[in-house]
Amino acid sequence: GQYGRIIGNLTPLTDDELTTVRFEDNTVGMNIPKQFIPAIEKGFLEACEKGFISGHKIVGVSMNLEDGVSHAVDSSELAFRLASRGAMRTYFPQANPVILEPIMNVEVIAPQEF
Repeated sequence: GQYGRIIGNLTPLTDDELTTVRFEDNTVGMNIPKQFIPAIEKGFLEACEKGFISGHKIVGVSMNLEDGVSHAVDSSELAFRLASRGAMRTYFPQANPVILEPIMNVEVIAPQEF
């Protein structure tokens, strides 16, 4: 089987960081072996890349990993990656996300006579 459980929170980033996502490992102790932390981050980033509302990238959110539970036999990188994606799928919609309009930089060059 696969077993991985994570405990943490999702928080919005400041207006200056709205185009990024952030993952923070604030775990203490060995409830989650350190070898599985990159898999948890990867699951979070995968979930942010695909999004849940319209299939577009999620930005402006931080995942703060605080604790979790592992099993000596049944825990794996896959289990923790899926746990992270499942947490995003479950709790992100509860944060009342907003679909942002596209923001683009446009440079227009026109002859001087206009």
